[in-house]
Amino acid sequence: MTPPASVGGDERLRFFLALRVPDDVLDEIERWQREQLENVRAVRREHLHVTLAFLGHRPAGELEAI
Repeated sequence: MTPPASVGGDERLRFFLALRVPDDVLDEIERWQREQLENVRAVRREHLHVTLAFLGHRPAGELEAI
């Protein structure tokens, strides 16, 4: 993701509403990925979340209101 300070008002961003996954659950997901997924790139811990709603591509200027 582009750092917020470098995002212009005209740039379009992918907005979504998500929940963070608790640390103990992340630990288990990481363990499962190591044990079960071979020859694939596992999703990094900091990118794991539960998406509630995808809001689509919106102008960066709408971030504050959203």
